[in-house]
Amino acid sequence: MRAPLGTGATLFFAEFAQRHRALLAELKRGETLPYLVRDSAGKLVGRVNFTRVQAGRAVLGYRFAEEVPGRGYATQAVRQALALARAAGIREVEAVAALDNPASARVLEKLSFQAVPGGLEEVERGGQPVTVQRFRQQLS
Repeated sequence: MRAPLGTGATLFFAEFAQRHRALLAELKRGETLPYLVRDSAGKLVGRVNFTRVQAGRAVLGYRFAEEVPGRGYATQAVRQALALARAAGIREVEAVAALDNPASARVLEKLSFQAVPGGLEEVERGGQPVTVQRFRQQLS
């Protein structure tokens, strides 16, 4: 069961049009590389994206549907997205994984990301503080 929509969702939708325009501008400038992930039947199951694309560096993000964990979608999709990033000239990728989401860290570790020493930091997610570990990978 999902939590009811609250102030976070209300704020998200209130600011959506402005955020959407900003995202489209980033895409046009080449500062973001978004990819959708579909299963073998064509159903949308996730997304992988690179943001802050600049000077051969980017930040990796990904999210997958609740019904597909443990099936390898994230690992396979991120692996393919990294190959596309490399072909686009990206040489260094950073990512974060929340400590309360060890599966995300496992995906990064399987794909040769290294935890950044001293890379623990607190961020806000849905209005709540969350501790994340920063990871990095050099693409050859």
